[in-house]
Amino acid sequence: MNNEILDITNAKTTVPSVVCDFEKAKKEALEYVETYKNIVITEDNYKSSKADAKKIGGTILDIEKFRKTIKKELEKPIKEFDANCKEIENILSEAKETILLQTDQYDEKIRQEKLEYARSCITEVSEELGLRDEYKSRFVERDFFTNLTTTKKAIKEDIKAQGIEFKAAQDKVDNLDNQIKIVLSTANTIVEQKFNESDFAMLKNKYMSDDTLDVNGFSVEMMAAVNKRKEDEERIKAQAKEKEALRLAEEQRKREEAEKARLEAEAKAKELKEQLEKEALLKKEKEEAEKKKMEELKKSSTPNYHMEISLDGNSASLKAFGAELKTLSEKYGIKFTVLKDKCHPY
Repeated sequence: MNNEILDITNAKTTVPSVVCDFEKAKKEALEYVETYKNIVITEDNYKSSKADAKKIGGTILDIEKFRKTIKKELEKPIKEFDANCKEIENILSEAKETILLQTDQYDEKIRQEKLEYARSCITEVSEELGLRDEYKSRFVERDFFTNLTTTKKAIKEDIKAQGIEFKAAQDKVDNLDNQIKIVLSTANTIVEQKFNESDFAMLKNKYMSDDTLDVNGFSVEMMAAVNKRKEDEERIKAQAKEKEALRLAEEQRKREEAEKARLEAEAKAKELKEQLEKEALLKKEKEEAEKKKMEELKKSSTPNYHMEISLDGNSASLKAFGAELKTLSEKYGIKFTVLKDKCHPY
């Protein structure tokens, strides 16, 4: 298709002109200005000045009417030209939109094909590098993939670069996980409170997020944590052992004090018992001696004596005294008889 329909650009134009003595009109207008520039209104020139102003106003209206009439005549071919051009433009715009609609559909088809190609590259690169699903899902479908000017080579290179980055991250995780397993196999043989993978999760994240760290330092830091736990456990055991020893020592001390107190109590009880037994023996010996003495007195040829005693007092006192006197008479083998008792009998 050529541009022959645009031959209207070769149309001939004639500049419109108006034949009028504008210079003369300007000169006369300037003369009016000069005449009235420095005028001083007085009673003598007041009316003539008002008439001149009215005359000038009428002239201005005539010029404005003349200008609009001439302008309207001159604009007719311009408006006709403008309308014709716009009509042609609208016709051509319809043709343009029809073409663009088709080309846009074709562009969208190309974009979708490039997007599908990118996705096939993701699958291919993932399989080639052995990426697991969690890393395969990290691929980014970049905006420039669907640019019409983007080549398949550029798409493939970008996805390949992403895949290499994800492979490095996957290998790093595998390396760290393998180190964790190795450390766990050793750690859990030397500590009582067993470690598990979650104990090293924060440390693992630290190495994953900082590429400046040497992954070999991961094992060193894990073993430092293991050794610290071992030291803590040994310290706790030593403290517990020391505490138990103190407890046992305190129990032993209490047992010894209790035994000492028991022995002292037994010794005192024994001493008291021996004293009581001794006193009882002495009392018994004394009673037996007195009894023996009384028996000897009874058997002796000493003549009996008869004694009469008269006692006066209150009832309670005489009763108590009589009871004791009866006891003494029995002790000494004396016959005790109450001849007259106004109280109770003994």
